[in-house]
Amino acid sequence: MSHSLDSPLYYPPAWVEAGATKFDWLEVMVKKTIKGKITIDRERCKGCQICIEVCPTNRIEVDKSLNKKGYYPARFKENVSEGEKGCTGCAQCATVCPEVAIEVYRAK
Repeated sequence: MSHSLDSPLYYPPAWVEAGATKFDWLEVMVKKTIKGKITIDRERCKGCQICIEVCPTNRIEVDKSLNKKGYYPARFKENVSEGEKGCTGCAQCATVCPEVAIEVYRAK
């Protein structure tokens, strides 16, 4: 079985030779961040707020204005304040959205 360099199961041979432990490698992998962004189709969203509940970084909130159907849709918080985490691109929000109103984009 092969693993990519991004896989926590991969342990570089050079690290073994240098005397590093697998925990050193895992610590590096945990610190690595993937930046993401989502778009929410506000007209398709019915404001169920399931995406808000599952977002691990709390980057989704309820919009203050109604959509054409009379719902308060979800809204992506793009601006990240100091001390807050940004979107990781995990796609949990898109996975649980019953209206398929969320698209996830990941930075490479």
